[in-house]
Amino acid sequence: MKPVLWISFILIVFSWKAQGFTGATATYRGAHVQVQVLSSELSLRPGQTQTFAIRFVLDPHWHVYWQNAGDSGQAPEMQWSKPSGLKASEFSWPMPQRIQVGPFYNFGYEGEVLLPFSVTVPNSVTGTSLDLEVLVKWLVCEEECIPGQNLFSWSMPIQQGKKPEPGPWQAVIQKSLEQAPQGHVRAELATPSTPDTLSFKLDPANLPAELRLVEFFPLQGTGMQNVPPLLTDLTLSVPKSSVPSSQPLSGLVIFEDKAGQRLSYVMSLAEPTASPENLWTLLCLAFLGGLILNIMPCVLPVLAIKILSLVRETGENQRKVRLGSLAYGLGVVLSFLGLAGLLLVIKAGGEAVGWGFQLQSPAFIAALALLFFLMALNFLDLIQPWNAFTRLGNVGTSRTGSGGQFLSGVLAVIVASPCTGPFMGIAVGSALTRSPLESCLIFLFIGLGFLSPFIALAWIPGSRRLLPKPGMWMETFRQLMAFPLLLTILWLLWVLEKQSGMDGVLWVLTAFVGLGFCAWLWLQVKSKAPRAWMVMTFIILLLCGVAIQQQKHAVATSSGQVGKVVADVWQPFSADSLVSARQKGPVFIDFTAAWCVTCQVNKTLVLNRDDVQKAFKDQGIQLMRADWTDYNPEITRMLASLGRQGVPVYVLYRDATSEPVLLPEVLTPDLLFKEIGRVSSNAIKE
Repeated sequence: MKPVLWISFILIVFSWKAQGFTGATATYRGAHVQVQVLSSELSLRPGQTQTFAIRFVLDPHWHVYWQNAGDSGQAPEMQWSKPSGLKASEFSWPMPQRIQVGPFYNFGYEGEVLLPFSVTVPNSVTGTSLDLEVLVKWLVCEEECIPGQNLFSWSMPIQQGKKPEPGPWQAVIQKSLEQAPQGHVRAELATPSTPDTLSFKLDPANLPAELRLVEFFPLQGTGMQNVPPLLTDLTLSVPKSSVPSSQPLSGLVIFEDKAGQRLSYVMSLAEPTASPENLWTLLCLAFLGGLILNIMPCVLPVLAIKILSLVRETGENQRKVRLGSLAYGLGVVLSFLGLAGLLLVIKAGGEAVGWGFQLQSPAFIAALALLFFLMALNFLDLIQPWNAFTRLGNVGTSRTGSGGQFLSGVLAVIVASPCTGPFMGIAVGSALTRSPLESCLIFLFIGLGFLSPFIALAWIPGSRRLLPKPGMWMETFRQLMAFPLLLTILWLLWVLEKQSGMDGVLWVLTAFVGLGFCAWLWLQVKSKAPRAWMVMTFIILLLCGVAIQQQKHAVATSSGQVGKVVADVWQPFSADSLVSARQKGPVFIDFTAAWCVTCQVNKTLVLNRDDVQKAFKDQGIQLMRADWTDYNPEITRMLASLGRQGVPVYVLYRDATSEPVLLPEVLTPDLLFKEIGRVSSNAIKE
């Protein structure tokens, strides 16, 4: 009898040892759900990455949640406590289903679902077995929700070999992994199907052929509402109100093939990009755009003073002249690169920005007006001995060293920022859709084009023969340049009135009076109290600070009779009104801003001409104006869809289905008449 007992005991021990780990932990039975941890292998291999999964088996009509739970709920979580040093990945989420609960939509799983994840076993693991421990948390819901959790503890044998030892759950886990996203797909903004929607066209480049779009789920962190989308071919449309402007749109798109098999991809919104082979073309356009900036009205006063400095330095040490030009160039280049970096940082934070974005801030407009006023006072020799502010007016003259030349380069870029011209729109628009390196390279070439005339005059001695000889006329010319600055100030105040109303303008005008009084007082006391400039400097900074701080981003309450007339001809832009207008006939859109000098020139010399307006009217072209003076996310998105990041932009839609026609940044009447005539020709053909 004893031998039989011993044999039975040995068989039981070996049987228990053989069944020590079967590929799954014991099942935990919670409220309306059964949970267990599965492994694709029967043993652990030190230094290797292996696949595990959390398995949920739910009662009928109950569900757990996807990574984005939807309008309510919480996704499952896991927290490893044993062993130390073990590295577990995030879940590879299978395709969820849309679960409607009353007026709300949740994303999750019913029936049975596996959430796979990978585990990297530490190399330091030794011995014959290893204890594992993981805390799993979940929320199971029907009409009510019940949270649950369980600490799973089990032991797995350690295999020192490299060959996997597949377990009985491997095929099931692999099938669940096939339900995870298969890759990424890009999408671009498309013409909305209805006035209340935003539409996105998927790029089929990375997709298998003959797939049908059947579902879309927004990813966590997009801030997007969870209403069902409208799906047609490779286009999805969602309610405009469901998409926040400050967040990048991304989500899970699900396709179905002819056999009914479903595949999922992660979708992200792509802005229009230029092809890599066009980079050199863009760099040439950027250089030409920067070169043309020199003759724009907002840069003229600073450029004139720079030329004056070269006239004054004729015959002086060439080394000094060239070092000064290099300091100026360094200021220009670093300022453009700094502006590019700032734009990229803001854009990476989810905001849509473009060229001249800083001028959408009333505080910046006020600061620029105050700076120009100080420079004008200096040009008029009212604060010339004022050490703290001499450099603001004398930048780039022989009275300053390399520091002043550098500052003049920075100042030139600041005053150039409201301007754009031919070639600039394409270059800047493409720069902000490319990689950070290519974006900075394009802005670098804009800077090189901007500084090239001054560098040429400084480094090619023969070129300065074109300049007049030094003389007393230079002081008169310098004082004369104060008046273009004062005219620029009037323009800035007009822009400020559009943004902050007359209250904001009055604060700046009050500061002007204070600055003028300080200049007059300084002339009275400078001989008696030579160090009084320190007190004056403090007062000026205080006046400027108060005027800037008081600027409010308020909409002006009235714009006079001119605004009423314009409103009768130009309708305000919105995506809704554009869709509606295109159904009625051709549409011309003027993307503009009060701080854009080129916009105002085009408006005055071309768009407001009687014959141009008559041509628009005769051909039944509806006119819309997209005013970007203040930040407007809808206009910013529309500019991005057109491949532009700044204004002016002029777009002509010939009918409801044709592609938009982008016109040059600088308009002429003949150009507009030609495009208007093409609208008429198309109408005759149809």
